Amino acid sequence: MLMRKSIYTIISSVFLLSALQAGPSVYLYIINFDNVTQESSIDWLGQGFVDMLNAKLVEVEKLRLQGQADLEAIMNNRSLLLHQPRGSRNFLLLGKFERKLDNIEVSLQLVDIATWEEADRRKLSGNYNKISKLNLKLTSIVETMLTPFLPIEKKNKLIYPE
Repeated sequence: MLMRKSIYTIISSVFLLSALQAGPSVYLYIINFDNVTQESSIDWLGQGFVDMLNAKLVEVEKLRLQGQADLEAIMNNRSLLLHQPRGSRNFLLLGKFERKLDNIEVSLQLVDIATWEEADRRKLSGNYNKISKLNLKLTSIVETMLTPFLPIEKKNKLIYPE
């Protein structure tokens, strides 16, 4: 009985600690980008941009990446938003792209899911033959779009100035 109680206490403490550390987060739903020109030779970029963003943004603190299935679940059952930490925000990243010769133009729109209002809109372009550079630009712009909404970690104040 005593052993069971102590295990229960330890498990409860771990869950409480993880809940306190979780704090508010930004949930970013990234779905396939739309191929505006319907050019079949570049259709792979629709999912490719999603994969590129997921690979780079996974390292951002307090950012939770979600996909198409997660978005559909939230749209079908809005009460799932209540299970997120208090103060969390939910955004949908919509992307469109088109190819003009060797140039790829990408339009991005960040939409707040709670209000369906546009939070930010950006455009970028890059060379089709230099996808890695386009990837860096895309990731940088999305990080810039999200920065105002990410919770700022409070750091301990120094008693004495540096």
